[in-house]
Amino acid sequence: MNDLEKTIKQDGTLVTKEYVKGRQNVYTHPAITEYNKTANGANQTVQTLMKIITTLRDESGDSAEELMAFIRGD
Repeated sequence: MNDLEKTIKQDGTLVTKEYVKGRQNVYTHPAITEYNKTANGANQTVQTLMKIITTLRDESGDSAEELMAFIRGD
């Protein structure tokens, strides 16, 4: 995501494509679409991890706290 963000900042949000006959069209930078896909994937991963942590916490409080401490780096 960091690389995509740098690319978008560097190139701008719009790109121009030139076709065979020299006509140009302006489009949204393709990195924006990829950034959004990557962000959505990361959000889904976090949601899944939160569900796992919540389930562990409900099943046994001590184990879940140990897992949370590990994730926080405690």
